[in-house]
Order: sequence, then structure tokens, then C-alpha cells
Amino acid sequence: MRLRKYLPLLVITILFTGFLPLSGAAQNVSVVAAGTAMTNADVIGLVETGMSDDIVAAKIQAAPATAFDTSVNGLTALKAAKVSNAVIRVMISPHPAVVSANPYSAANPAVGGNPDDPIAPHSPGIYTLTRGADG
Repeated sequence: MRLRKYLPLLVITILFTGFLPLSGAAQNVSVVAAGTAMTNADVIGLVETGMSDDIVAAKIQAAPATAFDTSVNGLTALKAAKVSNAVIRVMISPHPAVVSANPYSAANPAVGGNPDDPIAPHSPGIYTLTRGADG
């Protein structure tokens, strides 16, 4: 009977103390990972361990910072380490520009649209018609 009384408190204590060190460790790992930029040596290491091109490319694109040497000598060293052309292409442009899929965005205005045509794309909003003194 006494166990039932303290069981919720015991469970909460175990959960709190059990997960607290894990969350701190995860934060420390992310701080260390965020503090270093991904380099050619990191990519060569991933390729040498047998990682597929799509995994290496995804890791490059997910890296918060990169410091790749894409000079002629750097590219030659990458090819000598058997890094594929697809991975090298991602290394050259690791964070491509984001293209908006919204046709109404300010970055992609309607070309030659008639503002009086109800079928033409318009920016969303609430519009009111006010009549002036002339009509």
C-alpha cells in the first residue's frame, strides 16, 4: 500500500534524473558540432567508411558551416580519394538558394498581369472599393 502512495513520485524522479544527463550530453554534442565547419577531410573520411553518395550529400547540406577547398588542388585530392562527382558538386554549392513555390510572393511577381482580371494572380488580402467625389 505504501508503494502505491509513492509510485508516481518515484517514476517522476527516475524519469527526471534519467533523462537529464542525456539532454545535457546532446546539447554539448550539438555545440561541438556547431563550432566546427565541415571540411574536405570530413568528406573523405565519410567516403572511405563506405557511406553512399546521397548520405554524404545530405550530411554536407545539413552542416551548419562548411570550409571546403574547391580549388584545383583540392578537387584533385578529392578525386584521388575516390569522392564521386555528385558529392563534389554538392561540396561546391552546399546550400543552394531556396526557390519559393508560392507564385504570389514578392520575389516572383505576376508578369504582365492585369489587375482588373479576376483570373490573373493577385497578392492575397482584403480589398475595399472606395468611390471618390468623381464617381
